[in-house]
Amino acid sequence: MARLNQLFEYLFVNAGSVLALDSGTTGVFEQEGSAPFPVFRSPLSSGQILLLFADVVPKTLSTQLLSGVPVEFQHETAFGIVHVHMTLSGDDLRVTARAVKKGPPTLVPINGGQIGQLGPPPPDLATTSPTTRFALRALMTEMEARRATHLHLSSGGAALLRVDGHLIPVQAIAFSDQQLQEELDSIAPVALREAFRETTRVDFSHVTDSSVFHVAAQQSRSGLSIVVRHLPRAVPSIASLGLPQELVQAMAGSGLWVLAGPPGNGVTTSLASVIQTVVSQRPVSVWSLESPIEYVLTPGPGPLSQLEVGAHVGSFAQGLRDAIHDDVDVVMVSELDSADVLREALTLAERGKLVVGSMHARGASQAAEKLVHLTQGNPAARWQLGQTLRGVFAQVLARNTEGGKSLAWELLPGVASVRSAVADGQVSAFPSLRTRTLELGLSELVSAGLLEREEALSVAPDRSLMEAVLARPSPAGRSAA
Repeated sequence: MARLNQLFEYLFVNAGSVLALDSGTTGVFEQEGSAPFPVFRSPLSSGQILLLFADVVPKTLSTQLLSGVPVEFQHETAFGIVHVHMTLSGDDLRVTARAVKKGPPTLVPINGGQIGQLGPPPPDLATTSPTTRFALRALMTEMEARRATHLHLSSGGAALLRVDGHLIPVQAIAFSDQQLQEELDSIAPVALREAFRETTRVDFSHVTDSSVFHVAAQQSRSGLSIVVRHLPRAVPSIASLGLPQELVQAMAGSGLWVLAGPPGNGVTTSLASVIQTVVSQRPVSVWSLESPIEYVLTPGPGPLSQLEVGAHVGSFAQGLRDAIHDDVDVVMVSELDSADVLREALTLAERGKLVVGSMHARGASQAAEKLVHLTQGNPAARWQLGQTLRGVFAQVLARNTEGGKSLAWELLPGVASVRSAVADGQVSAFPSLRTRTLELGLSELVSAGLLEREEALSVAPDRSLMEAVLARPSPAGRSAA
């Protein structure tokens, strides 16, 4: 009966939902506009369902049901009145239940707990009431079903999903600060769980069989808030992203490669795609250092380790130092934005390793300038950077005329002229040393009718240069940019 009480409670917490149990299935909670939630982890037989409802079916109706006559009745619970319909046809039993009248908030013992307390969920329940530790996991499942990009939870507020750019309520119950903390603790790595007691923010990834969820929790004056970002688990291919195949081919040796772009322009996705291609094509030992992990890489012929900063390693710099001693061939670092991280990356690259990192910048020239700045005016460090730098690849995503996004890219190669400019700190020379420019890529998209002129001007690093390129009469003339 305690188990059934939990199922009934869900019906009242989630207004409009229906419990549907069919023999031979796990049963589902159905709600308009939502994908069904599974109830049990294993399918139930007709006998198990009858046993589950044995205490609530009126004795006068039991005989009718067993003789094949459909029955329906109302059952009063601590949460309100539930309407139940049951049909038995041969060995097939179907039960549906819905809340029809909410009752007073009477507290009852559940799973052997004390009055007013919830005990642990039964071991075979896949979905339980939102007051249990499994609510956050259930909401993540809902994100996948509705193709939501984000889930927002806040102390004293209801759960909200961002679907097609709009925030919509998905759960009527308001979470308390304590409940949110318990939900966070149920999925957070132990190291981060403990660290969050001393800090005001924590970021980590939660990986399932089908998705990766980026979880960011923040303490503020109004309490705890949690934002969950949903990412598909599969890494997009080079071709699907519009990246040049030559980019992967150029990463066959050692040294430092940098992928750059403004925030929100797909650099993390491109980085994962490039490394996944390298992993798949060559028998190399690979480490990825990320904060947090956003894509789950598939191992290839060589060993692969994905390390999340905070959960598996203390910092990016520490992870790069550790890689020196672990016979690693390729290291991916998702944030190459500090002097200590760059210093360790250059040390690895100088020792014959391939280091591929990303940074935020509006183009390859600005990224190279940031790298020079991170050497902190040290001529020896600039020389080391010039000797190990193999190239800077930069990209932007622009809204195209088909309702999606198109990628434009540029390249600053690590040739002799670039190495010399880096060593001398001549950052003004970088724009003219690019072998392909973003302006050219954007203008090609405009010429092909895939991009509006104003969109190209808005995303270009240099608007005046973009205007000059678009003013040229032919694609051949534009290629000189």
